[in-house]
Amino acid sequence: MSLASIKEGTHISVIPGIEAQVVSRDSSLYADTLRLQALRFGPTVKPRPAAGDAYLQITDYAPDLTLAIAVRNTVPIPNEDHYLAPGTLLGAARLELSGGTFTESCMRLRPGSIAAVALTHGQAAEIGGFATPTALDRVNLLDVIDNIVALTISVAKDLGIEWLWIFPRMGFMSLLLATIPDVLPPYHYTYSRDVLGWNETNDRWQQFLSLRPRGLQALPELYEISRARFEADLKQRLALRLRRVALRSEMNDLVFHAMRQAHRDLARKVAELRASDAASVPPASAAAQSASSIGGPGESGPAPARDALDERPSALAFSARQGASVTDVNVEYLRTVMREGRSAASDYKALSHRLLDLKAGMSVLDVGCGIGLDLATLSAQVGPGGRAIGLDLDAELVAIARQSLDQAGIANAIVFQGNAERLTFPSGLFDRVRADRTIQHMRHPRQAVAEMWRVLRPGGILTVIEPDWKAVALYPASAGGGNDDSTFVRLLEWIQRDISQALIGRRLRSLLHEVAGDAWSFVDIRVEGYSFTDWQPVDSLLLISESAHLLAEEDPPLAAELESWLRSLRDAADSGAFFALVPLFFACAQKAAV
Repeated sequence: MSLASIKEGTHISVIPGIEAQVVSRDSSLYADTLRLQALRFGPTVKPRPAAGDAYLQITDYAPDLTLAIAVRNTVPIPNEDHYLAPGTLLGAARLELSGGTFTESCMRLRPGSIAAVALTHGQAAEIGGFATPTALDRVNLLDVIDNIVALTISVAKDLGIEWLWIFPRMGFMSLLLATIPDVLPPYHYTYSRDVLGWNETNDRWQQFLSLRPRGLQALPELYEISRARFEADLKQRLALRLRRVALRSEMNDLVFHAMRQAHRDLARKVAELRASDAASVPPASAAAQSASSIGGPGESGPAPARDALDERPSALAFSARQGASVTDVNVEYLRTVMREGRSAASDYKALSHRLLDLKAGMSVLDVGCGIGLDLATLSAQVGPGGRAIGLDLDAELVAIARQSLDQAGIANAIVFQGNAERLTFPSGLFDRVRADRTIQHMRHPRQAVAEMWRVLRPGGILTVIEPDWKAVALYPASAGGGNDDSTFVRLLEWIQRDISQALIGRRLRSLLHEVAGDAWSFVDIRVEGYSFTDWQPVDSLLLISESAHLLAEEDPPLAAELESWLRSLRDAADSGAFFALVPLFFACAQKAAV
């Protein structure tokens, strides 16, 4: 098949009701894909407001060698709490063929390498420009990816392309590599060691650099997969699609955790490969390579070392970078909260239990119980005639909680796996319901609170304890101290991307009234501030070093600033100048009697 015939509208559907197609550049659908891509890529580059269009012009520079791809639904499909109308643009991408790829103009390939040879013989192509509407749920997002992959494989077969490359945003790479056992197999992309560095003399590279794209690495990261491997992976994913559909309500959280683990695994693997490559070249060459700079126009000097923030990692950061599973890291964090939080942690836990006003014989539900740290206390307060029930979405945490209860011989507590937004308990079952630092991670907090209200008996009490990330006070908040909090604010903005409800603390009263209104006898909100003059407990509780390390990996130009700030925090703690205030919002509400 010729390239011209492919451009006329090749299409494919491997998911019922969803279709991927090659679109003509003079069509209205192509214009729609450009708008979607510009909207997606605009926030990743500077200057604004036309940065998204500029990004597309630079990266999509060879229209005669680029196939534009659009994905639409042909029937109404469910998405979150509504249906998407037929013809909705669900995704866009492009396939850049040999002679028009971003890689060959902006990267230097190792002479004689597989990548260089494949490019020379027209056997490699690059997938780029992937964009989707932000409102897609994870099942639909994965379906869009799989349809694009299916179309790419079909076109690659017709054109004799054997290798597919991607120069990714790290979030998208983590999504491709995300693994959920028996639910979501990964695409087995591998890190290409055939790339020597950026082609800094190329005009296109200079134009791209002038946009100051976020997350640009000192050394480019190119990932590759063979067409045969791509096709095998797609078949495995399609075979398990119905499981993902059945878990639609849980998939957002499951995919989020899988992406975080994939990101950590990938960062560790790339670091190991680079260290191996560096050890195999002469010292002078290695030094020259490490001194290359990718700073913005006018900037010079060596790029910050990727391990600059590893001088004194927190226990959680260390375990995550050593390859511990998501569950292991979560377990360690939950235990660290109590260990490092010391009196502040025990004080807040004691208050959270007192607000429940538990009595013998009552039943209490702990939503988001994790490894069950509170269940022993709750079960003791309700006594042998009562029942303490734990609920968590993570099956592995549930297993650990059950094991802990068995080992402690606690007979009046039990743990279930389930989704807080869709509780399977009968209405009015519990005397008390609590959620401790759980709602901040939920995509639909209103639905979760409504469910907690439903399973609460009339006259029963609900308590919700949540932080408010932008109410945290930390000094110093930048390397310079004083009134400068720019570094901490930047980190908080990054953290907010991973925490669905970062401002949930200040919203609790409004949320409770939205859900039930007059159906509460009373709603009380109190705020307790927990102060610290020691850096290590704060770092363990808020994961500052861990977050700074991940942000530096994603945005290397910030590494030096973040390293300097972390050093200033440790210095301030040593000199007695460090201070932190972590506020917790305690909501207590009683369900009105019938």
